[in-house]
Order: sequence, then structure tokens, then C-alpha cells
Amino acid sequence: MENFQHVKKVANGGHLYYYHRPSGQRLPGDYGSDEFVARLGDLNKQFGKEVSKSNGANGALKIYFVQSGRAVKIGKTDGPVHHRIRDLQVGNPVRLKLLGWCIAEETLENQLHSKYRKLRIHGEWFKLSPLLKEKIKRLDAARRRPSERSAARNPAQSIFSDIDTQEKG
Repeated sequence: MENFQHVKKVANGGHLYYYHRPSGQRLPGDYGSDEFVARLGDLNKQFGKEVSKSNGANGALKIYFVQSGRAVKIGKTDGPVHHRIRDLQVGNPVRLKLLGWCIAEETLENQLHSKYRKLRIHGEWFKLSPLLKEKIKRLDAARRRPSERSAARNPAQSIFSDIDTQEKG
């Protein structure tokens, strides 16, 4: 039987949803269904090291992209992404939406901040242009597909490498 300790139950609008805590991904199907258990098993294997290290300084560094209205925060955390989003939500009156995240080197966050400096609103918050949103979507899709993760050691570098630094949202 799969380990369910990393499952979070969320009630929303009369519906129950289940999320894998370390990844923040919603689990498919009904609780305990074959589809649910299979995806949970895949995520637990994928995030096994991350789960055990998520609260330590040696945890895997994640770069995340969180939307608030027309803005996106490009940030980093070495803990579970959903914990960071929860902490950000406390001080934000607008419902935050996780657009995507990836495991990356610490330098990636600074590189993205530099590439998007013309879209900077304040601090780590940037105007969410259509091109940036598409890049984030591609990055998150690559993170979810094992074939793309193994094909490119760091998919974020290739996805964001062709960004026009003069982009205007």
C-alpha cells in the first residue's frame, strides 16, 4: 500500500481535492482509487529525497512562479513549494495561484530576475506577460514529464534561454 502521509485534503466549493504535499500537485481520481494510488506512488518516488530533506538546509532548491492578479513572483525555496505559497498567501489579499516550479541551481532565480528586469514591478514581482506565462507553463510541463527531465538536465535553462530581454508585456 502506498504511503499517504504526504497527501493533503482540501475542500473547495463542496468538492474534495487531494494534493501531494511535496510537489503541490493535485492527485487524480478518488481517494484510494487505482489512478490516485499510482500517481501518488510516482510522486513519492520522484520526491523521495526532497520529502526527507525538505526542511533542512540541504533540501533541493526550487524556483517557483506565483501569480497574483497581473503580477508573478519569481522566488526560491528549499522547502516544500506549497509551504512557501501558504506563507505568501498570509500577507496577500488576492488569491495566489502557483503557475509552476522546478528544481534548479540558485543562480537561475537571479538570471530570471535579470532577464525580466524591464517587467519588474517591485522586488521579486514582475508583470506577467503572455510570453513569460507560456515559458512558465512549458517549464512546469517539462518538470512533470520524466522523459523531458532526463533529456535535459536543466530544462529551465533551455526554456528560458531564448527569452527576449526587451519583452514588453
